[in-house]
Amino acid sequence: MAVLILGAGRVSGPVFEYFHKKGIPFSVVSAIQKELNAVKSRYASAQCYNLNLPKDVAQLPSLIAQHKVVLDILPAGLLPLVAHTCLEVRCSMVSCNDVPEEIQELHHRVVDVGITFLCECGLDPGIDHMLAKQAVQDVKDRGGQVTSFTSWCGGLPAPECSNNVLKYKFRLGLLSDTKVDKRGTPIDTLCHYLLQKLNYAPGERDMVIMVHELQSEFPQQSDSAQQQQEVTTVSLLEYGDIDGHSAMAKTVGYPSALAVEMILNGEIHTKGVIIPTMEDVYKPVLSRLQQLGIVAKVSTSLK
Repeated sequence: MAVLILGAGRVSGPVFEYFHKKGIPFSVVSAIQKELNAVKSRYASAQCYNLNLPKDVAQLPSLIAQHKVVLDILPAGLLPLVAHTCLEVRCSMVSCNDVPEEIQELHHRVVDVGITFLCECGLDPGIDHMLAKQAVQDVKDRGGQVTSFTSWCGGLPAPECSNNVLKYKFRLGLLSDTKVDKRGTPIDTLCHYLLQKLNYAPGERDMVIMVHELQSEFPQQSDSAQQQQEVTTVSLLEYGDIDGHSAMAKTVGYPSALAVEMILNGEIHTKGVIIPTMEDVYKPVLSRLQQLGIVAKVSTSLK
């Protein structure tokens, strides 16, 4: 198989769909058999493996060795385990998670074995890096210097689905007269009730909002002229599909899937532990995201 996808949760749908449309063979690992059954029912050619990490870590090296690239969409705490295993079997990896110091310290070893660990390749981190780097590079290419950079990003219910006082998928308290149904540990019980209270109802959708604001200075055009100052705003607004992929799933899943495809195609030549701030990574990814309907708007004004 070409790709081993670790995780089959909420952001995985666009990944499976993209690889299927592109004819990229993939396998899926999940600790939840119900998730694997759903994958298999929709993508019959996908190989599915029920592994509970880190408990079943002994089975991971041989499984990774059968693939060309690993896509890690597991919780962040499992990234070191996945990275060390990929290094052991010399397999490139893409992850949506932040790069902890433990992974950064693997850089030279990853370079030495000739593979790529492309991390922070989701939404935030991920698309935020790419749009920021593109905007900063544009200022530099025009001879300017960025003097201030501010960024905001978040996932929210779409306005028509913001039906509580906080305008967020949140409920004011867990207190009532209803007896609590205990589910294993206290944290399991809490998660059970949060899933009920924070889920989107049928017909509801989410949205993702990202805004970068850059302030820049440009050289004087003449001795008497003042430095020109600009404000650049980069904004991304993406809505989820009703009863389809959420905005969060699309903006996390698609960039990571595109990064995997680029490694498979030999488009990313840099080895080691990297993030998508290099031009030969962020330019193609942003361009292909536009083809998938994820488009940022850029506006510039004089200050």
